[in-house]
Amino acid sequence: MSSFDVLLVGGGASAIFTLLQFTQAMPCWRIGWVRAQAGVGVAYATASVRHLLNVPAARMGAYADAVDDFDRWLRSNPELSGSAEVFVPRGLYGRYLAQMRERALSTGQITVLEGEVLCCHRPASADWRLELTDGRRLDGARVVLAPGLPSLGSDWPTHTALVADAWSWWLRLPADWQPPSAEETITLVGSGLTAMDMVVGLRERGFEGHIRVLSRSGQWSCAHDDTAPLDAAVQAQLIAGLIVRPTARDYVRVLRRASAQYPWRAVIDALRPHSQTLWQALPLNERRRVLRHGFESWNRLRHRAPPSTARAIAEDPKLSIARARVTSRLAEQLAESSALVLNCGGPVLSRGGRWPRVFETLLADGHVRINELATGLQSLLPAELALLGAVRFGELIECTAVPELRQHAADLARRWRDT
Repeated sequence: MSSFDVLLVGGGASAIFTLLQFTQAMPCWRIGWVRAQAGVGVAYATASVRHLLNVPAARMGAYADAVDDFDRWLRSNPELSGSAEVFVPRGLYGRYLAQMRERALSTGQITVLEGEVLCCHRPASADWRLELTDGRRLDGARVVLAPGLPSLGSDWPTHTALVADAWSWWLRLPADWQPPSAEETITLVGSGLTAMDMVVGLRERGFEGHIRVLSRSGQWSCAHDDTAPLDAAVQAQLIAGLIVRPTARDYVRVLRRASAQYPWRAVIDALRPHSQTLWQALPLNERRRVLRHGFESWNRLRHRAPPSTARAIAEDPKLSIARARVTSRLAEQLAESSALVLNCGGPVLSRGGRWPRVFETLLADGHVRINELATGLQSLLPAELALLGAVRFGELIECTAVPELRQHAADLARRWRDT
């Protein structure tokens, strides 16, 4: 049995940000880091040079108080291919995160424990206890759970041509993978950033045939563009106009009016520092309305594609996109007419998700609850049990991107240090 000041569960970017903040803020704490495997998260595990970050490198630093740290790291390594670009390959960010992970480990505070957590509970008058599937038990005064995105799952029927999770499939592709012939079709379900990455990745791997894209909107995610930000006075006026009447309808009305006067990208970007306040100002029924009617449109505007990716999509002569709702029955039909059918939809956070079984005991014991929107979970003991990342979606509207993940890790370290 081992005893720690804090036990951290999770192996992705959010966990790495947490390690950096905790080792910096609490240099005497003993940290037990439990992870299923070494890595930096699925998002940054790709080796394709065509899979780019959709945020400029200058804003991707691992530290909330040094957002340009990644950009400076790139410039200090000029031998890295693509390091001078605004939108760099995500694999480079993976290398950066790996170096940040080693920086945290070099402090000597962290004990790495490879394994899967079976349950988390707190025996009477004792520390928190993690039980691993191999029988190990770990005790700690506090616990941080950073599980990443919920598991995707799929209701699709079993078929050799159907791929339920495009990213898992991509990351397992062997180096000598032979693409289908130019006479065949690959179908992508979904038209967001994952689908765009699959298009450019398939072309990079040599597929010359037709790529058919089907999604409920029939529209691609919007692209980044050079847009001057709103000045401070206009931004303040915009936020004041939104907060005065917190309803979904009024938010849309104010944003449309502002977008008629200013570039829409600048209007959307101006909301970012205030997104949590604006979201939490909405009554519960209005939040439900946003998720039901506006969330997919918001994602297309908010999470934008790198310009070069958008250009490659627009200029591809053997690429088509259409509007369709892909049911299990339609998936079977698509499998008969396609060499592959890749599900690029990803987890739909607005409809909840499947979380690791570590939460089952916590829910049963009343230490964690399903949030009011049934889209994520909330800790009922935040002073000693913290949840980070997508698991908090619904309570928060922004909890999956690097700026929020690193800030939440910094806020948690500061709060626990001071208590």
